[in-house]
Amino acid sequence: MSPCHPQPATAFDPRDHVEHELRKYSRVIEQSPSAVLITDTEGRIEYVNPAFCAVTGYGTEEVLGRNPSILNSGLQDAELYRELWERIRGGEVWRGELANKRKNGDIFWEQAAISPIFDDQGVITHFCAVKEDITERKRAETELAASERRFRALFEAATIPHAEMITSGEIIGLNAKFTETFGWTLADLKHIDDWWVKVYPDPAYRAATMADWSAAIAAAGPGKQDVAPREYCITCKDGSEKSVLISQRQAGESLVASFVDVTETRRYERALQDQLRLQEALIDTIPNPIFIKDAKARFIGCNRAYEQAFGTTRAFMRGKTVMDLPYLPLAARLAYQAEDTAVIAEAGLRHHELRMRLADGGEHDVLYWVAGFALSDGRRGGLIGLIVDISALKEAQRQAEEAIRAKSEFLANISHEIRTPMNIILGMAHLLRHTEAVPQQRDYLSRIENAGRALMRLIDDILDFSRIETGRLDLEASHFQPKAVLAQVREILLPDADAKGLALRIEVAPEVPPTLVGDPRRLHQMLFHLAGNAVKFTDAGEVLIRVHLDAMDQTRARLHVAVRDTGIGLSEADQAKVFQAFSQADGSTTRRHGGTGLGLTIAKRLIELMDGTMGVDSQPGQGSTFWFTAWFNLAPDHLTPDQPTPDQPTPDKPAPDPHVRAETTGAGLMAVLDDLAPEIRARRATRCRAGLRKLQSLHWPEPLAAEAQEFERLLARYQYQQALALLERLREGLAD
Repeated sequence: MSPCHPQPATAFDPRDHVEHELRKYSRVIEQSPSAVLITDTEGRIEYVNPAFCAVTGYGTEEVLGRNPSILNSGLQDAELYRELWERIRGGEVWRGELANKRKNGDIFWEQAAISPIFDDQGVITHFCAVKEDITERKRAETELAASERRFRALFEAATIPHAEMITSGEIIGLNAKFTETFGWTLADLKHIDDWWVKVYPDPAYRAATMADWSAAIAAAGPGKQDVAPREYCITCKDGSEKSVLISQRQAGESLVASFVDVTETRRYERALQDQLRLQEALIDTIPNPIFIKDAKARFIGCNRAYEQAFGTTRAFMRGKTVMDLPYLPLAARLAYQAEDTAVIAEAGLRHHELRMRLADGGEHDVLYWVAGFALSDGRRGGLIGLIVDISALKEAQRQAEEAIRAKSEFLANISHEIRTPMNIILGMAHLLRHTEAVPQQRDYLSRIENAGRALMRLIDDILDFSRIETGRLDLEASHFQPKAVLAQVREILLPDADAKGLALRIEVAPEVPPTLVGDPRRLHQMLFHLAGNAVKFTDAGEVLIRVHLDAMDQTRARLHVAVRDTGIGLSEADQAKVFQAFSQADGSTTRRHGGTGLGLTIAKRLIELMDGTMGVDSQPGQGSTFWFTAWFNLAPDHLTPDQPTPDQPTPDKPAPDPHVRAETTGAGLMAVLDDLAPEIRARRATRCRAGLRKLQSLHWPEPLAAEAQEFERLLARYQYQQALALLERLREGLAD
């Protein structure tokens, strides 16, 4: 058909027109950015557009036939939904905001318009909801409201007074803190002129303040009115005065002044100054030199005693370090500076005893302390030093030591004078016991021997205590067998234990090394004191000496020794003083059992020399356990109990030739005999052999040579009683 020929007109069909319009409206709804929802009168969903699905996350098939309540978030009251349904069922349109929930659970807000749909007879057939997602708008509104609340809260809670003024001088605002602090209201201060007159009532001070403020504004530069904080004294409405820092900032056409009340701060500062002056006065009353340095070890102060001691002034010292003091040797300055730096860095404490030259030109013995300190915020603050002149104390100590030495020498001399006749008495008593004496005479001789031995032990205790007090008691280091020492103690105490019907037992744990290196003589002495006391204060039962290994390392072993008895026991009060010198638990026991109270004191001091501890566990009437720990060196692996001790001669170390003797003085021979006497009385074979070898290397005076040779023979044959009697005759000969 040719386009040039006219086409016949198409007849108008109303139905086509209606369908065309319906399709057009349908496309409008389908493509609308607003969510559209249509339900029947029972609320069942019959239609949703794509925008609805996009907003809610539900697919069309998921919601058809269901109630719109599937979107209910539960955040809004049920009353809102009752009002909605009443309105639309009444034929009216409902408009409002709904907080709904997407399929994934997220909450979103919608602006909704829900209206009824009527048929030709005016009957409601459906409801249609058109909704717009306003989540972002609601979020913005919420944030804006929160920001407004925060701003309002900050404004109301402001802790600094503020005032606002325009350039004409009119005051247009005072915050609540201003009125609270100063009492003035906006009605009182309407203009800057009111401010000057009312806040600064004193004309002279007002003029000075106005001039100072004007100068500050001029210094800000042309067109600027910013003023840094300046301090003034202002008058409050009630007439009181406050120290205030006032600053000003230009904000557009307004000037905003800020006020910081420093009244309390200034009061505290004045109080601090008063306190510092009080402290300065206090340290000036201290008779010992005191100095203070800052974090860089510079002097910042000292007291009057320091000025007097070193002939200086605090003004001269202030700001200097010890390196700036030329009168000190360079080495000393470097040492002091290094110590100051370390003490400040550590906030630690150092103290020494040293010699120091003072202003009088003399060398003084002083105690020198420096202690670092930190500030309240943890920063290094500096140090405080204290110097105490102890020259007088040192002189008194020297005199006391001389007195102690004199006392010790006196005790040594007097003990020698007592020991000499006592040994003769003991020797003669022993010899008489081996004569044809009647039983009564033998009993007398036995009593003499027992009393004499007790007196000799007392003398030895006093000498040992004196040596301990003067620090002249040294421990020896020789090889010994612990079991042998224990056996010697038991042998000595066994007669006394048997006489009282007591069992005296020894238990040595198998792990105790058979050979140790230490001072067996002192170990014997401690055991004798503890076990002797146990026997003395026990009337029935037993005394048990138990030894076990407490600790051991590569070179040392620590023994734990306990002496347990079934005697009278001790109360807590008695235990507290039992180790005090010249003290016993009860004076009545002293009268009944005898003793000076020195034994336990000496034992405890000896234990401390062995890096050990000593204690007692006891209850009255249930016996006591005295215990101690002591360290001993381990013997070399090759040394066994079957091998000779270092005191014994060996093929590699033969005994000295008795015919080759060194010249010596009578005092030297006397010293050897003094050391040997207690070993002979205690029957310590090893120590006696060592003393014998020493004597055999010394030359005796001709008048005593024969007796000395007999003495050595008796000692070599372990004839201790005869040797002891002869030893005293040799002492007398040397003394003459």
